[in-house]
Amino acid sequence: MPERSEVPEGWEYANLGTVAELISGSGFPLEYQEKTGQKYPFYKVGNLGEVKSGQYLTESKHTISEDTASELRAKIIPKDSIVFAKIGMAIALNRRRLIGVPSCIDNNMMAAVPNTSILSQYLLRFLETIDFMQYSQATTVPSLRRTDLAEIKVPLPPLAEQHRIVAAIEALFARLDAANARLERVPGILKQFRQAVLAAACDGRLTEDWRAENPNRENGSVIISRIVAERKHQSVIGNKNKERIVTPKIIQNGYEEYFEIPSSWLWVNFGTVLGEIKNGISIKPHNDPPGDRILRISALRARNVNLSDYRYLRNSEIHIKSYQLEDNDLLFTRYSGSEEFVGICGLVRGLKDNVILYPDKLIRVRFDHQQILPNYVELFYLNGFARQMIIDSSKSSAGQRGISGKNIRDLPLALPPLPEQHEIVRRVDALFALADRIEAEVAAARAKTETMRQSILARAFSGRLVPTEAELARREGREYEPASVLLERIRSGERAKKAGKESQSTLT
Repeated sequence: MPERSEVPEGWEYANLGTVAELISGSGFPLEYQEKTGQKYPFYKVGNLGEVKSGQYLTESKHTISEDTASELRAKIIPKDSIVFAKIGMAIALNRRRLIGVPSCIDNNMMAAVPNTSILSQYLLRFLETIDFMQYSQATTVPSLRRTDLAEIKVPLPPLAEQHRIVAAIEALFARLDAANARLERVPGILKQFRQAVLAAACDGRLTEDWRAENPNRENGSVIISRIVAERKHQSVIGNKNKERIVTPKIIQNGYEEYFEIPSSWLWVNFGTVLGEIKNGISIKPHNDPPGDRILRISALRARNVNLSDYRYLRNSEIHIKSYQLEDNDLLFTRYSGSEEFVGICGLVRGLKDNVILYPDKLIRVRFDHQQILPNYVELFYLNGFARQMIIDSSKSSAGQRGISGKNIRDLPLALPPLPEQHEIVRRVDALFALADRIEAEVAAARAKTETMRQSILARAFSGRLVPTEAELARREGREYEPASVLLERIRSGERAKKAGKESQSTLT
């Protein structure tokens, strides 16, 4: 905001208490709440979030009659007043809202009622540039005092100029709002795009051209023989039990039951191609060290395992080996409070620390061969078809959705030859990286619109958004009323009103 010496010609600085009456709300007992159809809406702090900046509050689920307003000693706040929170952390949200009908407010709120020196929309936009937290009392519960807010300096132009400033702000904000509305649609579009990419990756459409360019590619059945060979080798060197020498189960005519896949692919039972599936450790962790790090369930999200989201497990030496994570471990959420996150799949990548364990709300999958890319399995079980199968197999108990290791073992897997798995993963990564870049650009664009909004307000309240009334008057060869005259007229009226009241008091 400009200093007093920098105020534009014809403008004047005025205290907020000079251009508006500040009114605190009243108590609102429970027995009067949630009554509709009466004369006055009664607003609480939560109502401020029901409309956007610049929109009018006109409705509330709480209304009171004229008699009740009188009984509660609740002041009637006139239309076009600005209301805001005065107590609690809601102050930090810096929400200012216009009311569109005469209303009442509760005692956690305050209203600024503009007088004839200032337009309500002008005062609203100016107050949106002020961080009220800097005026709050330094107590456990922040609060605003009317006397402190009354001293806020408001840059006041002539009324005609206020009209032009408000019109310019609203026109520019409307353009920013339209741009933001378009940007807000992008995340939904990108979500659909990612799902479409996964669907095409998992039914062969994504690599259709690759198969045409590689006619001598190997068949999926080659993978089966290689898995068996690797398992036999592991058994010979004593690393695996003989019972793991199992031929992966091919699901015959699987395309009829699920969806059609290329002839070189196979539908297989997931449980017969994985090497190990194991629930996490069920010992209660602690928030602080010492101890071995153990992931939180929140660490696992689609295609992402956040290895820095962990707690600590004490005295867990006996569990380290069997519950320790390794790169290329595949994790599934075992329990979740919603369908959205149950059975979500993520691959452990970039593990640098020696010991990170996983909790019982996660399930770990490892492979005992090199013929299936864990990256491919990760994206397959995130496509819409597989997600729905996981959700359908989950069970609900005590507000939680859950799946078991058996549910995961019973899942089908569309299995391409190994070279095509590599190509699928490469293409999906490239397309998802493109979507990520677009998302980042959209976020930057949205941040820029907010910066532009603040820049518009800064220009408006320093006299640089529209020509000043002084400039226009000189250009048009006419007189104009500066803000100082406007304020003096307001003050004269207040002095006359006060004198009248004193005179009346003397007579009575």
